[in-house]
Amino acid sequence: MTSMKKIFVSHFLIVAVFLMLFISLKSYAIDYTITFAGKNASDMVDSVIVQNLTKGTTITVPAGNGLTLKDTQTSLDQLSENEHTVRVFTNATRDKSIVLFFAKQSGSTLINVFGIDGKKLIGINKDLSAGENSFQLSLPKGIYAIRIVGNGYSYAAKVIGQENAKSKPEIDFPGNVASISSKIREKAPLRSSSSTTEMLYNEGDHLLFKGVSGNSKTIVTDVPTQSKTITFNFVDCTDADNNHYAVLQIGAQIWMAENLKTTKYRNGESLGTTYAHKDISEELAPKYQWVYNLYEGYASKYGRLYTWYAVNDSRNLAPTGWHVASDEEWTTLENNLVANGNDLTNNITPGFSDIRAGYHSRFGQFESINEWGYWWSSTQSNATDAFMRFLRTDNYFFLNRYPSFKSDGISVRCVRDDNTPVLGAPILSTTAANNIKTTSATSGGIITSDGGSAITVSGVCWNTSPNPTTANSKTTDGTGLGGFTSSITDLTANTPYYVRAYATNSVGTSYGSDEFFTTLSEGTVADIDGNIYHTVTIGTQTWMVENLKTTKYSNGESIGTTTPETKDISGESTPKYQWAYNGDESNASKYGRLYTWFAVNDGRNLAPTGWHVASDAEWTTLENYLIANGYNYDGTTTGNKIAKSLAATTDWYSYSETGTIGDDLTKNNTSGFSALPGGCRYTNGTFYNISGNGTWWSSAELVTTGAWSRTLFHGCNNLLRYGYPKSYGFSVRCVRDY
Repeated sequence: MTSMKKIFVSHFLIVAVFLMLFISLKSYAIDYTITFAGKNASDMVDSVIVQNLTKGTTITVPAGNGLTLKDTQTSLDQLSENEHTVRVFTNATRDKSIVLFFAKQSGSTLINVFGIDGKKLIGINKDLSAGENSFQLSLPKGIYAIRIVGNGYSYAAKVIGQENAKSKPEIDFPGNVASISSKIREKAPLRSSSSTTEMLYNEGDHLLFKGVSGNSKTIVTDVPTQSKTITFNFVDCTDADNNHYAVLQIGAQIWMAENLKTTKYRNGESLGTTYAHKDISEELAPKYQWVYNLYEGYASKYGRLYTWYAVNDSRNLAPTGWHVASDEEWTTLENNLVANGNDLTNNITPGFSDIRAGYHSRFGQFESINEWGYWWSSTQSNATDAFMRFLRTDNYFFLNRYPSFKSDGISVRCVRDDNTPVLGAPILSTTAANNIKTTSATSGGIITSDGGSAITVSGVCWNTSPNPTTANSKTTDGTGLGGFTSSITDLTANTPYYVRAYATNSVGTSYGSDEFFTTLSEGTVADIDGNIYHTVTIGTQTWMVENLKTTKYSNGESIGTTTPETKDISGESTPKYQWAYNGDESNASKYGRLYTWFAVNDGRNLAPTGWHVASDAEWTTLENYLIANGYNYDGTTTGNKIAKSLAATTDWYSYSETGTIGDDLTKNNTSGFSALPGGCRYTNGTFYNISGNGTWWSSAELVTTGAWSRTLFHGCNNLLRYGYPKSYGFSVRCVRDY
C-alpha cells in the first residue's frame, strides 16, 4: 500500500511539474494573430503571400484565413493531442513511438523535442510533401513535448517515455514507418482542420505581405510586435498591354513593385524596338524598348529596357493614373527610407523588388543582368543626359544617382499620381490661376463627384513646391458639388506658385491637378499718356502685362491716326499711325492700340521711359525660357507649345482641340503674360479677327517693306513667328531696358 502511494505521489508530482512548465512556457510564447482587409479598389482579399525575409520562408494564406505567427523556440501551447492534425502511437512508450501529422504545404519542416525544463533536446529539419507524414521517435524515460512546424502549420503534443535503453531522444524516418502508420490511419484520417495559417516567427523578423484581390496586388512590409490587422490599399496599375503590377506604399508615395513591361504607349501606339545589338548612338532621339538579349522569357521577371526618349514621349508609357518617377520623387523615396531606419544597402527596401535587369547600351550591347539595376527618372540633366538611379552588387551596396545617355536602354518604375482619387473619395479638377497680381491670384475647382459621402469642406491649397496639400496655405470655400472660386492672398511678388483644389468627405481628401503660375513683379510703369501697365518677370526679362495704349511718342508729340479709321494707306511710303480697333476707344482700353511698324521704329520712341519695344531676339529668349521650363501645355520641354501659357484666360474664342488657346481658357496664362487677342488692321483699312488672334510687332526689320512679329491664334498651341508688311496695324509689348 505504501509502495502504491509513493508511485501515485511520484506520478502526481511529474504531472504537476509538467503542467507548471506548460503554463510558464505558454505565457512567454510569442503567438500573434494577423488578419487581413482591403480598401480603395476592393475590400476583398483573395489571398496573401507571406515572406519571412529574415528566415527566407514563404507561405500562402488563402481567402478567409488569418495568419498565426508561432515562436520557433518556446511556444509549447496546444500540447493536447489533436486527432485531426497530429497523433502519437503509442504514448507512454517503452521503446519507439510513431508520430503521424498532416502537412498543409510541402517544404521545409522543423521537428523539435523539448524536455520538462523547456530546453530543446533534439531537432531536425526535413523537406516533406504536403499531406500525411510520419516519423519515428525514441525517448528515454521522462516527459517531453514535440513541436512540428512547417509552411503554414504548427503542431505540438506531449509524449511520455517509459523504460528505454536510449540515453537521449532520437528522430528517424525509416522506410517501414509508412506501413506502421497505416494502422493508425484506420482509426481516422488526418486532415487540416484549422481556419488559420501558421508560420514560424521570432521577435524582430521582417515580414512581407503581398495581398491579392483580382488583378490588384499590393505589398506591405512589417515587423509585428502584437496581433493586428494588415490593410492592403488596392489600387489599379495596368499598362496598355494589360500587364497588372504589384504596388508598394512607401511614405506618401505608391510605387510599382515591378519593372515596367509595356510595349505600347498609353494611347495604344507601339513602342519601337531594334534588331539585336543595333548601334543607335547616331540617332537623334531614338524611342525604343527591348527585353534583355531579345529573349521574351525575361520580360515577366525583369521588365523591359527603355530609352529616355521613349520615357519622355508625350504619348506616355506609364499606366493610366501613374507616371515615370522624377528625380525629385526618387530623392523623396530615399529620404523617407533613411528617415525610417531602412538600410539602403543590399536592396532598396523589402517589397520594392529591385530586380536588376542590366541595361542596353546605345552601341547595342546588353550587359549586367542580375548584377546591376538601373532606373530612369523623368528628369533630364542636359541636352544628351537624364538622371537615373542604379544599384550594383560588386561591393557598392547603395543607391546611386547619376546622369546617363538618353539613348541607353534602362528599366522604368512608375509612381502613382497623387491626385488619383481613392474609392469613395471626392473627384474634382483645379481651375487654372487667373487675375494674377503681385500678391494675389484667383483659382478654384469643380467637384464632379462627392464619392457617395457629403463634402464637408473644399478650397484650394498652394505652395512654392509641387503638389501642395492642406498642410500648406489653403482656403476654405464651401461644401457640396459644383464649381467654386478661391481668392489666393498674401503671396510674394515675382514668385512661382503651385495651386490645386481639394475636397474632403468622410473617406478622405482628394486633390485636383497641379496648376502653376508666377505672381507679377513689384511696381508698375506709366506711358506718356498716363496709362498704367502692370509688369511680369519671366526668366531674366521683365515685360509689360498689357498691350501698349499710348497716342504719343515719349517726347509728347502725337502719333498720327486716320480719318476715317478704315482709310486705305497702301499708297503711303512710311505711314506712322495708331488706331483703336474699328475706331472704338473701348477696345483700346482693353486690348491696347494697333500701330504700324513705322510708328514702332520712329526715333521719338513710343515706349515708356526705361523700356523699349521687344526685339525679335528678345521674343526668342522668351520662347526658349518658357519651353525649357515646362510651360508647354503638355509639360514637355521640347517643341513650341507655349501658346496657352501666354494667352489670357478671357476674351479668346473657344476651340475644341486639346492644347489650343481656345480649349478651356481657365488653363491659360500660367506665365502671367496675359496676352489678349487685339486683332489687326490691314493696309487697305480692314480690321480683322479681334478675339481670334493677337499679333505683336518686334523692333526687328525683315526686309525693306516687312518686319518680324509674333502671333497667337485661338486654334493653335504655339507662338508663331511671321514677317508682315510694315504698314499693317499690330499690337505692341515692351520690355524693360537692362
